[in-house]
Amino acid sequence: KLILIKGTSMLKKVIPLILSIFILIVNTNPSLADTVLRGKYGDWNVFTNSADETMCFIASIPIKQLPTSKNWNPTFYIAKYGQNAIQPSINAGYKYRAGTQATIKILEYTLQLDTEGQGAWLGTQEAEKILIDAMKKGTSMVVKGESEFNTLTTDTYSLKGVTRSIQEMNKLCPTK
Repeated sequence: KLILIKGTSMLKKVIPLILSIFILIVNTNPSLADTVLRGKYGDWNVFTNSADETMCFIASIPIKQLPTSKNWNPTFYIAKYGQNAIQPSINAGYKYRAGTQATIKILEYTLQLDTEGQGAWLGTQEAEKILIDAMKKGTSMVVKGESEFNTLTTDTYSLKGVTRSIQEMNKLCPTK
């Protein structure tokens, strides 16, 4: 199934902000950002922010990347901040080509993600729910994107441990 769900203006404003916060936290000195590794489940890590108990996220890196001739460091996140639902997003490790979308293939779904800079995210909460549910059922997912230099990339992520990581994230940062 190809999922074509257009984003709402609110999500298009909120998700890049949340994605930017998490990219900043992960890419800076962890002691400065107060990011704490709270657990590792399979191929996924659970983090909290000791300065803000409402901020949690899980993250994983690809188990396979193509093309092998290029070097980039992508990370897939599922973030939870305050009262917000859990929100999946990607830091590609490179700038996406302007005007392109990334895709995630998982189970029978192909989901399209909006991109800006190094970030990619789903446009609606409905698409986020579909992805999270599929991640819990699947064994791997494939993310495809195109860099600003027209390089097509394929990142394969293991989903081993993702369900337990989401459970732990929800336990550490419960929705009130």
